[in-house]
Amino acid sequence: MCGRFVMISNVDEIVEQYGVVRVASRARRSYNIAPGSDVVVVTEERGERALVDMRWGFPMIGSRTNRLLINARSETADRKPSFREAFRKQRCLVMADGYYEWESRGKSRVPWYVHFVSRGPVGLGGLFRFIPVPGGGVRPACVIMTTAANECTRPIHDRMPVILTGEDAGLWLDGTGDQELVKNLLCPRDFSDMEAYQVATLVNSPGNDVPDCIEPVAR
Repeated sequence: MCGRFVMISNVDEIVEQYGVVRVASRARRSYNIAPGSDVVVVTEERGERALVDMRWGFPMIGSRTNRLLINARSETADRKPSFREAFRKQRCLVMADGYYEWESRGKSRVPWYVHFVSRGPVGLGGLFRFIPVPGGGVRPACVIMTTAANECTRPIHDRMPVILTGEDAGLWLDGTGDQELVKNLLCPRDFSDMEAYQVATLVNSPGNDVPDCIEPVAR
């Protein structure tokens, strides 16, 4: 799964890398983004890409609880009631410089940071929909797609976020593409510049939003 991530790149980097033409994001740099936070997202409508803020997580359709859905499994998202409409029409890229994953070691959970050594922000495959807000109106909220772990992350966890780069990112944003072709984008890929290393338990608390969160610790 993907339950915490990092976004520290500046807006100019994202605009240049993803061909954004409209910027409507006020999100700040963060070393410890948790569910319920505002996140930086790239969307595309009628061929125009925009950078916007969305809340990470939306409620399950038909549920009476307040629990947020933050991830959607790539294998089933096109069929699940909470995701299938968004999968067809409202796909996005959640911007991230890296993400955290926790390895289970007996009764302990050990945090790791996964990132790319030689590139800027990457797009995590996302879905969004508009949810009601108190006092009336709606706002966009998103979930992050997950897939099976690749070679780099498999020793830590059996799932990882869907990472889309280059032409794959464009196909994902294009709402007119063939659904089976889109689903084929969601398989795990190995990246030569992906790196994972253990970090301090400082990151366990979302209140700790400091550069030390991504500092490696001696193993």
